[in-house]
Amino acid sequence: MTESTPNSALLSCLRTTAKFYVCTNQSKFLGCCDVDPCANGCPQESISPTYFDQDSYGRFPDASCGKGSNFFGCTPGQSFTYYGCCKSNPCANSGICPAEDVAPAYIDRPEQIAFYTNSSLMTDNYPPLTTSAVAVATGLPSYTPSVQKQLRIGPSVARVSIGTSGLMIVVLSVVLVTWIIYRNIISSMRLVSHNERHNRDETTSVSLSTKGYAPMDIDQTSTSKKSKEIFRLGKKTLYVLLGTSLTILGVCGFLAFLWFGRPTNTTWSRIMINGWATRAVSLSALILRTSIDFQAAIATAILASLLLENAVGTHAYHLASISPMRDCTSNPFSFAYSLMMETWHSAKRYRRHYIEGILASVLVITTILMQFTSTFLLSDLQSGPLKGRQSNTQIRTGLSFVNKSNKISRTGTWTSSPPFYPVFGEYHEITPQTDKSMADTGFLLRTLIPYSVAESRQTLSTYAGNALVLDARVTCHAPSIQDLNNVTGHYNQLQGTASISEGASPFPGMLDYPFNCTVTGPGIITLCQIAPTYNDTGRRSTSSFEGSTSYSTVFLVIRPETSASDGWLDMPLGVWKNPTSFSLCFAPWDASILDVSLSSPQNRTEPQIQWWKTFNTSTLLSQLIPSPSSSPERPILTMQKPRSLRGDLPPDSERPFLQSDASTSLATESRVNYPLAGNWSVLLTQRPVLLMLQTFQTDQSRIVSADPAVSAIFSDALAAGHSVAWALSSVITVLSSVNYYNQQPAFDRLDDAAVSFFETVLYPRNYVGLVVVLWTLVVHFGVLAGLLVLFVTQTRLTLLGNAWAAFVQMAGSGELRGFVDGASFKTDEDVLEGFREGRGGGLRARVVAKSGGAEVVIR
Repeated sequence: MTESTPNSALLSCLRTTAKFYVCTNQSKFLGCCDVDPCANGCPQESISPTYFDQDSYGRFPDASCGKGSNFFGCTPGQSFTYYGCCKSNPCANSGICPAEDVAPAYIDRPEQIAFYTNSSLMTDNYPPLTTSAVAVATGLPSYTPSVQKQLRIGPSVARVSIGTSGLMIVVLSVVLVTWIIYRNIISSMRLVSHNERHNRDETTSVSLSTKGYAPMDIDQTSTSKKSKEIFRLGKKTLYVLLGTSLTILGVCGFLAFLWFGRPTNTTWSRIMINGWATRAVSLSALILRTSIDFQAAIATAILASLLLENAVGTHAYHLASISPMRDCTSNPFSFAYSLMMETWHSAKRYRRHYIEGILASVLVITTILMQFTSTFLLSDLQSGPLKGRQSNTQIRTGLSFVNKSNKISRTGTWTSSPPFYPVFGEYHEITPQTDKSMADTGFLLRTLIPYSVAESRQTLSTYAGNALVLDARVTCHAPSIQDLNNVTGHYNQLQGTASISEGASPFPGMLDYPFNCTVTGPGIITLCQIAPTYNDTGRRSTSSFEGSTSYSTVFLVIRPETSASDGWLDMPLGVWKNPTSFSLCFAPWDASILDVSLSSPQNRTEPQIQWWKTFNTSTLLSQLIPSPSSSPERPILTMQKPRSLRGDLPPDSERPFLQSDASTSLATESRVNYPLAGNWSVLLTQRPVLLMLQTFQTDQSRIVSADPAVSAIFSDALAAGHSVAWALSSVITVLSSVNYYNQQPAFDRLDDAAVSFFETVLYPRNYVGLVVVLWTLVVHFGVLAGLLVLFVTQTRLTLLGNAWAAFVQMAGSGELRGFVDGASFKTDEDVLEGFREGRGGGLRARVVAKSGGAEVVIR
């Protein structure tokens, strides 16, 4: 004999005098008894009913019962949760087994004994069998995308910054060119005035031959040329500056086009979709680097000119490296090195090249930065979706019904778990509502996307062609309930007539809708499928499609609680504590092949419902039900209003295969065009229908228990404050999608369509790199402009880009030859040592005007 007393929170006895026994020997008794039953069993008068905690429902296996009794475990939500053997059905009596019907339970099988004698299984916190540490979730799963920390600039800030930098480059270029031209004009005017005065002076001279007129004429001509800034800058230099500046501005404009272009621009879209973005950026960077290198060489020549023509000059040793730089073939790095060495070798009183040093340093920095142009620009390219090219294709859009299409025989979508919740296209017109007794979704068409692969539906950008369109409109009315039978308890049949006014009925002359529906209890909604009595003179369809002959559907929604939204009637019902709400809903639930046009500005992700002790359908409902304009965009495609609602319909003998019949009639399987079977109740509960059946007082054969996910969609929509019309329309959309994709393998109708998809490509999605490049160019142009101004105003003896002029200025210097004689086979170190040892160790070299020309002097 074994006695076990489980956790009282799980199993308990009705009478306080009783205890729970688990007897493994002799009597095999299981249950509550006032005396010890393990030896001789429990007398009938000593048996006490056993109950279990509602949260433990489904945890305990059934025990065995004697003849004339059955084992029951009544579902939660009733007055009591009876657990044990009973000669009547306690679940149909609010979970109560009359004392005279309570029967003993036994554990006579090994698996029963093993379970009820395992103390860990009889508690509410028994540990799992694991081989490693287990992490336990504490809520709904959440997805946090991994985001790399990256400096980002928003589009609006980038536009201002890039626009400002581009404008500054243009302004600097225009101002500089204008200033040089102005200086040249003023210089020419002064030269003309000077020549006129000179000619007047020469006519009064005593003798032209003694004055040396011919030599002075040549010298003045040379001087006049040298006095012109454009001549000293050199045509080649000016052409290079002009050409590279225009090239840089053009490349900057092209980069701005790449960064701020839109998919609506055909050229921009072609570049990105074809994967040319990286090539375009790399080539642009190459052109920028090359142009900057040319300009940097000119800037280096100007720096060398400034260094040689100022009052301090340069150390005599560095003359050979600095003077040739004036032919515009060197680079700022060489000059910076020479300037650094010049500072190192010069005495302190000669270290006065501050301006040249600062400008050279900035020029070196900008030139180095521009070598990484590709790196900066390519860092802004990131993967993202863009609308691809449109293509024409043939798509299977539905059943042709030619030669009697072979449909796949499937039923029971109400009880099937939707495998996915596909994207659809939607056209919606809101119908103004002033009548609080009615709830209406408005004109609502939803196109089912003819792609079985989720990725194709999620990346679809545009679709133009034929497709199957669902009429998802639902209108619900607060009916008047008449001839209602007296409901004495939960889990019963509710009979009566639901009536609406003449103006509210979608069917002429049909105002009364008899019903015989199954109701359960608190918290469980019933969708009662009603079959109206149609006649030949009245309409049988509320479809929006012209010429449709399909039968519309009618549902009586019974909700065991009050409802504050439109379209409900609240009234007391039998023993239920709270009033019950009724709503009579009409749905065409029709489909037609229409010529549609769908589009979306972005790709989307199909929603999923989540589970944590109960379903969370908020993400799905945001797709199925329109939200305020301030809410995030719904993951659907926008459908343009069809040009015509006269489309291709199934034959008059065929029911739309999107409809889901809750019944098991033959018409359901064969899809005969016939009204849905009436008085079938869909219970929106979280339990299988077989468990629900034992709770009814009479046998039930016209009920189905909707899949828990389907139930959650409807219930959560109401709980979120949406109308009953939108809740039912959402369920109809989900069930229609299940039917559509279940039949898709049998589709044999081919239609032409023009489609485009979003493609994941590299394109500019950040602006940091472009901003860095453009502001570097601004600094570069600023340095170049400053150097040009200094060259024009501070130098007189250098012809930029002319190697011979620079060479002659050195070769013609007799002073220099005295220091470099015999140096043709000496290294730079030997020459430097000679300058240090000789009298030239502290001498400076500079270019000065001499004998009608210019040459290097050593002082």
